[in-house]
Amino acid sequence: MHISTLSAAICVASGTLIAISDASTAETGQKPNAKIEWFYGAIDKTSVQAFLTKMAGKKIERLGINSQGGDVDAALDLANWVKEHNLDVQVSAFCMSSCANYIFTAGKNKYINSDALIIWHGSIEQKNFRESQTSYEALVEKSRQDETSLTVDERNYLEERRGKYLALAALRVKQTTFFKSIQVDESITRLGQEPVKYPSGNWTASLAVMSKYGITNVHADANYGQPDYIQASKFKIIAFRRGALTFDLNEQGELIALSD
Repeated sequence: MHISTLSAAICVASGTLIAISDASTAETGQKPNAKIEWFYGAIDKTSVQAFLTKMAGKKIERLGINSQGGDVDAALDLANWVKEHNLDVQVSAFCMSSCANYIFTAGKNKYINSDALIIWHGSIEQKNFRESQTSYEALVEKSRQDETSLTVDERNYLEERRGKYLALAALRVKQTTFFKSIQVDESITRLGQEPVKYPSGNWTASLAVMSKYGITNVHADANYGQPDYIQASKFKIIAFRRGALTFDLNEQGELIALSD
């Protein structure tokens, strides 16, 4: 669902009604009168195009967003628009998946309202996608060396997977270009999967970890990403269905995983 004008939303999760407010909070140091436009709901080509069409000719300072994610290509389009317009990004409830990967990280300043959560759970660089690409490329090379050596199943696989391979390859290039342009280490999108695959599937990170991976100018509660913050958040029920997971740095500056 994409809603262009809404001051509050009600999210239903596991039978629980949760009020989502887009109000600014002083704790995160937000500019009270910033010109802001809100994007709510699923990220896809239709919702992003509608939003960008609506924004044509408008001047704003900040994009507010609450989204559980969606289409990678569409999210990268919106993220590049945020970057090109030098906008801040504000999250008042949750920004998950492709929202966290691209749109949150694209902001000049990133504002996380008290209670809100930034949630990662993988990207197009995650292990299974890389392995799929590598397997396909190995068969392509085998075909180049000796096409007659391919089995019927291998020939069918190459034919059936060609479109998906090319689309994924293009997205990997687009993602790499984006992260390079904002100087963020994309591996933060895979922290909960590599080198250890945690059962939670979703994770967040402390402000110190975000900074370590190049996500700077983040304005949030001082304990953002800590277990006590997550436990107190009313959005935990949406973000963590299989147990909470967060990453922090120890006294030696080493990455540590904290789970419940």
